[in-house]
Amino acid sequence: MSEILRPTEAQQAAAYDQIAAIARHHALILSAAGGVITIVHPRTQREEGIFERIQWLHGWGKHPAKLEHERAIAEAGAVPDMDKAQAHYQALAREIAERTGEEVLPEHQQ
Repeated sequence: MSEILRPTEAQQAAAYDQIAAIARHHALILSAAGGVITIVHPRTQREEGIFERIQWLHGWGKHPAKLEHERAIAEAGAVPDMDKAQAHYQALAREIAERTGEEVLPEHQQ
């Protein structure tokens, strides 16, 4: 039976870089800072209500506030007064920014 050799620090660092690249490519990263990456399974992303946010953070989807706004319009079954819709959308964006601590995107600012 062959002995399994402990990987070197360089091998571990290379493995970390490969894992990070794969997770980034597949939009699995919730957060990353200081060498710590939080990877979330897509099913868990949906179950926890963070799928849209992670997709947006990875550049693969619309901002969650915009998606929420579009859903509200679709549920209403008609296009509401555009001034009211824009004001509602901006209010949602501000509310989400306050809850999450994320900057309000320029398109949401008045």
